Amino acid sequence: MTRPLVSIVISNYNYGRFLAEAIESTLQQDCSYAEVIVVDDGSTDDSRRVMRSYGNAIVSIFQNHSGQASAWNAGVVVSHGKWVLFLDSDDRLADHAIGTIVANGTRNPAASKIHWRMHLIGELGQRLGVSIPDGPLPNGDRFSELIEFGFDRGPNLATSGNSWSTKFLEQVLPIPETPFLIGADTYLLGLSPLFGTTCAIDSFCSEYRCHKNNNGAAGPARIRAAEIIRQSSLVFDRIAVELTKRGFQVNPERWKEVNPTFIRYRRIAEGLDDDPA
Repeated sequence: MTRPLVSIVISNYNYGRFLAEAIESTLQQDCSYAEVIVVDDGSTDDSRRVMRSYGNAIVSIFQNHSGQASAWNAGVVVSHGKWVLFLDSDDRLADHAIGTIVANGTRNPAASKIHWRMHLIGELGQRLGVSIPDGPLPNGDRFSELIEFGFDRGPNLATSGNSWSTKFLEQVLPIPETPFLIGADTYLLGLSPLFGTTCAIDSFCSEYRCHKNNNGAAGPARIRAAEIIRQSSLVFDRIAVELTKRGFQVNPERWKEVNPTFIRYRRIAEGLDDDPA
């Protein structure tokens, strides 16, 4: 094999109505350098029937309901790729996604993260005429940004808009499972500038589905914002530990006062602002 293998890890919880579309999008890629791993996190709908219908075309993992971080950890354990793409089971990949990731990963061996633009689709899979983000994607060395704000201010993409270097994942996994039952991408987005550069693809490689039953958007805005604040604080602390090892003097509490995203969600959690979404 002359090009890196990409491991696509689809994590699924009760998204059986979307799961086949996600899997089909991974099996219709324009290169053969991908493996597809589907982790079902204790679904009670027909998700497992959908997975079994694909036989040996995918690697199927079935586990009790343990959350997103647990599903990702389980998928990576059996993966073989130089790059890992975590695809939400309600999203889809563009046909050219894996070939584009392989090409960019080959040109950017120091990258810990490759990210790209996404189209928004509706519940039935229809294009909504909206793409994210609407501004330029961060590219290159983001280390100084991390030192200043404790996090790359982005814009950062949701799960299906990123691929991660296995070299990076080997240094930070497993993701802590109890704190990241959802929002596991927060952990990787925070840490990736410590272990490599960011490679931006200025084309659309995936589609993000907007629907009313999105697991990651469930619950009142204030509760979700408080969860984001809690997770971000944990990531700040993890980043600070790593930077201290490298001889940097940093204060995670300062980041909470200067990081605009953290401040915005703190205000939502405190009932001072509305949900920006």
